[in-house]
Formats: sequence, structure tokens, C-alpha cells
Amino acid sequence: MRIQDVISSRPAIGMGMIMARYLPRRAGYALAGAAATLLTRISPQIYQVVRANLQQVLGTSADDETLSRATYHVFRYAACTYYDLFHILKQGPQAIASTVHIPPPARSHLTEALAQGKGIILATAHLSNFDLAGLAIAAQGISLQVLTLANPPKGFQLLNRLRSAGGLMTTPICVATLRAAVKRLRSGGMVATGVDRPTGHGEEMVQFFGRPAPLPMGYIRLALKTGAILLVGCCYYEAEMGYVINIAPPMDMIRTGDRHKDRLLNARRVIAILEGFIRDHPDQWMMFVPVWPDLPLGQRPDCVEVRQTMGGEE
Repeated sequence: MRIQDVISSRPAIGMGMIMARYLPRRAGYALAGAAATLLTRISPQIYQVVRANLQQVLGTSADDETLSRATYHVFRYAACTYYDLFHILKQGPQAIASTVHIPPPARSHLTEALAQGKGIILATAHLSNFDLAGLAIAAQGISLQVLTLANPPKGFQLLNRLRSAGGLMTTPICVATLRAAVKRLRSGGMVATGVDRPTGHGEEMVQFFGRPAPLPMGYIRLALKTGAILLVGCCYYEAEMGYVINIAPPMDMIRTGDRHKDRLLNARRVIAILEGFIRDHPDQWMMFVPVWPDLPLGQRPDCVEVRQTMGGEE
């Protein structure tokens, strides 16, 4: 069994949920750091995947130590975000709303899009605590359908039920859920999906950090089909503020009359914004699958011990 299958299994997710609910934050973050160190040592393949992805983001200017540090931080941030998600969820919507900060510009862009009543597609990246960000939007009284991976592992199925219990309508992608998304958008509703993770289903290649990547295009098809507005947003973590939601101004689809050109043109507009979000917080980009199929995985260097904390706590 692959280490990825173990991590995403129901027992592993369930154990994490139990520990996060009852451990105080300091202990939870310390355990997250230990888990990150262990994972980078016992799963060099995943380490190499994350490192290769970050190398494309950071570019040739990043030296070996910087790249190793950022790679370790991805694993640590991922563990910390799961701790926070499970720990905060048990406290209810008010705790979620108070944990995630929505600055005035982001709130204004969200309000502007909602006021148009045309349906909204929220295109996001796997940055920081994206689950908690979605729950925070739902806590504002906004009904939100989230399109997730088709046929998720059992552990992720448990996560999806947890997300649904927190107020999100979590729907793995299939014909029925896509039809529901179309209906929701045409009635002025909101649909969210991550667009920075390759699906492996023959998607078209989009330039992403200067290199072609087979990124999802379904959300662009939905927007062109329904006339929905696109919002591009993300979540990131700052020690002074905690989790923060960033949302770019609403975006209407450009239509040239050429469907293929329209898909690529509008997808590139979205990806350009997400590139900026990821570039600002590369060590919070939770991407554990290869994004660029032609990018060779480098050799894992000797373990670099890193002890930088998250949120000022060890």
C-alpha cells in the first residue's frame, strides 16, 4: 500500500480528527511538526513531488536550502491546517467565522458578485486552510456547492461528510453533480472548485508558472455555459491575523466565438491570478501530486532540519 493511501485512509483521518479535537493548539502544532518530519523521511516520493512543484514556482533563483525549507513547511502547514480544521469545527459556525478573516476588499468583491444575481463560480487553489475558508464563506449565510474529486478515498469521504456538516454542499464530480451545479448557477447560486490540481482526465494544457500543465477546464465550461461570474480566491495564513481570505474582483467571461480559444483564454486569466496568490505563499501550497508531467523529479537531498514555527508556537 502506498503511503498516500495510508494518509488518506479512514483510520488515519479519523485518528487525526480525534486528536485535533482534544489536543490544545500548542500540542497540536508540535505534533504536526513531528508528523511532517516523519513523513518527509518515510515518503521520499511525495517529498520529491512537492519539491519539484515548488521548484517550478520559486524558479532557478531558489537555492537548495531555500527549496528544502519550503518543502518541509508545506508538510508542516498541511498538518497544522488539518489540526485547525478539526479543532475549530467542533466549536461551531461562530468559531469558524471568528478564525477566518475576510478583509474589506475581499468582502466587497464577494458582495458585488452576489448582487449581480448571475451565479458565481469561485475558482480557488489548494492554499493553506481552503476547507476552513469555504466553511467561513458558508458561515456568512451563503449556500455553497463545492465540486471535489470524483471517487475520493474513504478518508476523504469522511472529510466530505465533515465539510457538509459544517455547512458546505460537498459533491464529488459526476454527471449528476455537474447538472446540479448548472441548475444552481442558472438560479443565481454559488459553486466552488479547486482549479490548480491536475485531474488526469485528458484536460487541455494551460500555462502555469511558465510551463504547460493539464489543469481542470470544467469550471470554465460551466461559466461559458451558464453565464456565471468568476471569482478567483484563496486562503493564506499570517501570524498576525491568522487565516485570511483573498478574493480578486469579479470576472466576466471573454467570448470570441471560438470555444477552444475561449476556454484557454479565460483559464489563463484565472491561473494568472492564482499564480500571484501561490507565489506570495509558496510554502502554503498543498499540492502533493505532480502538476507538470514533463518535469523530472529531483533527488531528495539529505534531510534539512527546520524549526520555523507557525503562528509563533512550536
